[in-house]
Amino acid sequence: MSLTYTQLEQKLQQWAEDAGSDFVTSIPQGVADAEFDISQTVDCDQMRFRSDIAFVAGTYTYDKPAAAVTIRFITYVSGTSVVFMQQRRREWIMDYAPQPGVTLQRGAPKYWDNYEALATSTGLVTSQIYVGKTPDAAYTATAECEGRIMGLTSANTTTWLSIYQPNLLFSACIRKMAHCDKD
Repeated sequence: MSLTYTQLEQKLQQWAEDAGSDFVTSIPQGVADAEFDISQTVDCDQMRFRSDIAFVAGTYTYDKPAAAVTIRFITYVSGTSVVFMQQRRREWIMDYAPQPGVTLQRGAPKYWDNYEALATSTGLVTSQIYVGKTPDAAYTATAECEGRIMGLTSANTTTWLSIYQPNLLFSACIRKMAHCDKD
């Protein structure tokens, strides 16, 4: 049995025995919170996607794919072989292949890490990928990422979770909205 957004909303109202406006207006946030919890605890293929990253010669930082919550691994093709880059801490990579203020150690990229960078022009924090060695040529890398499943809303009435795992979604919503119960 699948659930649409309207059906889930009705089931939650029935469960809570509350059709009041305060409860009804809290449902969208409760559903979003439940979906976030599910995405953090359930390893689900529907949350995985691949994203290409163009490595440029002489550049060692790249934007993390926009929809990515985490990156599982990064690969690129060198000649006829696929190279799996190893994830290391940024500090370790800097020791291995020093970057700013030092002669760049260039070559085939070997290591990567996520890090948060503060953009000085805007003051916003951006999510970056740091690589070492600094690429000596252009490479097309592929990042295997995990993102969030598209959320269930009044505009997006069905999702993978609502179709294939409606009980999981309903249970997670109940857990998130338990504080709204009349009792």
